[in-house]
Amino acid sequence: MGKLEEYQNNAARLMPFAWVLGTVFWVAWILLIYTGECLNPSYHALQTVVMQQYAVSTAALVLTIVVAATHDSAAYDLLRKGRFVLLAGLIASLATVGCIAATYLQLPLPVFLAFAALTGMGTAVVALKLFSKFAELGIRTMVIYASLSLITAFLCYNFFLQLPGLIEKALLSLLPLCASAFSLTAASEGGFEADNGSQTLPPGFKSLIGGLFVLGFAASFMRGHSIGRLSADLFADERILVSLWVTFLGIVFVALALVASEKFSFTRFIYHVFLAISIVLFALWLTGDDSIVVLSAFDCCSAAISSSSWILLSAIAFKTSASSIKVVGYGSGAVYGGSLVGWAGGEIVYGILPIGAIGIGMIALVLFAEFFLMNEKKLEKMLDVPVEKADFALPENTCESLDAYQKPGFRDHCAQVAEQYNLSRREREVFMLMAKGIDARTIGERLFISYNTVRTHVRNIYAKLGVHTHAEFVQLIASDKDLP
Repeated sequence: MGKLEEYQNNAARLMPFAWVLGTVFWVAWILLIYTGECLNPSYHALQTVVMQQYAVSTAALVLTIVVAATHDSAAYDLLRKGRFVLLAGLIASLATVGCIAATYLQLPLPVFLAFAALTGMGTAVVALKLFSKFAELGIRTMVIYASLSLITAFLCYNFFLQLPGLIEKALLSLLPLCASAFSLTAASEGGFEADNGSQTLPPGFKSLIGGLFVLGFAASFMRGHSIGRLSADLFADERILVSLWVTFLGIVFVALALVASEKFSFTRFIYHVFLAISIVLFALWLTGDDSIVVLSAFDCCSAAISSSSWILLSAIAFKTSASSIKVVGYGSGAVYGGSLVGWAGGEIVYGILPIGAIGIGMIALVLFAEFFLMNEKKLEKMLDVPVEKADFALPENTCESLDAYQKPGFRDHCAQVAEQYNLSRREREVFMLMAKGIDARTIGERLFISYNTVRTHVRNIYAKLGVHTHAEFVQLIASDKDLP
């Protein structure tokens, strides 16, 4: 075991939730770098430069995560390598320094944009590492962690704005590297020790990412033609408004996760959040207004789409056997890609087409996305898809094959077997549930881990026990001669 791997294991054991801080740092970096807070105000037309930076960096991020989703097996292997993730964070940090330095040294704009592209590529790697960890958590736990991460990130963003310029720039440059370092603790129980999952996406997923793309497009279109219309003060006020809105949304999610009953469906709730966002977008476009207040409302919708899609995609990866890299990569790529195309489209057509004509088109797109591409029945069908079987997976119902579990002393016998074969704490928990004849999906729900993580534990248990099939497993632990 190398020194870096030893650090990962020790950090994961001592700081099991440190990777959440990595998420906070990543989101805070996004907020700071894409608002141009640390750039030289006299560099070209700064607001235009900030938008170009956003476009290039986001395009690089989208391209990277979509390529990773397309070649998810290779991406999975790379993301398990701590050195690769740290290198990506280091590149993003150095590129951030390059962006800041380019504006103060008055370097040519292409140089600045080249650094911006590197920031997008580097942080995409960190994002995949972190977001895939969220997909390994139980839905209730994931909602709490994701919401608290967003709230804390916005608090950090507002704190950074109060710091002296030089300190703010230095800390901003360190955020991607810190995020990548903390993300390495995501290797504990699940994370990238878990199986990569099925190469097949759940039915209806393509329609879902189409709907996410359209909603991201419709919410960001107004940004494009707002370039140059917001003064620095108005822009700051708008950021505060969006921060308050996302904080409120996060508090609602956390409260629901803490008090909702076991029967409460978070995926259905997220669908209705998207429905509410669609209704607001419909109303905003219907007004035909492009005032500052309406622009701020569009930005709030865009932020709600990004945060809600994060939770929805993680839930889909958790509930199905699909590769988390595929689900998160394609889904996030659709959201960010739609936002990017919407921003570019708004900049191009503003002043060419009347706002009323644009509004009619956007209303049609939103209705199409919500009621055809993302309807509730398709989402329920996607999440109810049967898990894929593998040669090491448990049958759906094996209770009748383990009648020995009812015999006196069998539980103690199973505990002795687990100790004899040196099973880890989590492997013992999975082992005991397997011995009861409980299927893999139910094991995941009881232990609040994903199906893919259960598959990994089952594979490890089989390897330690020296068995290859479920029948051999049953024979080993249920044989009369093995009972005390």
